[in-house]
Amino acid sequence: MIRVVIFNLFLVSLPFVLYWGYISLVARKKAEKGNNWNEAPLALLLVAGVVLALSSLVYLALTNGFDPDSIYRPAEYKDGELIPARTIPPSPPAEAPDG
Repeated sequence: MIRVVIFNLFLVSLPFVLYWGYISLVARKKAEKGNNWNEAPLALLLVAGVVLALSSLVYLALTNGFDPDSIYRPAEYKDGELIPARTIPPSPPAEAPDG
């Protein structure tokens, strides 16, 4: 879970980092020194970061997951060995006998 939180914080901060790199390059070419963050479109950068984070959460929700009918087996120790948690796919339905 912490990995997802850190990744989304990275996505929210990504537009700010890209903008910082952009204004650094522009300031270097113009040989200007000073605080260019006063003119930064902070609301737009924040909206872009939130959109990136939300889109990653939607992607994660749509691509990961298990079949709702699958069986979850938690991690367990067996014969001194740790068996990791897993999901077992549902068994196919039994066919009705003909007759």
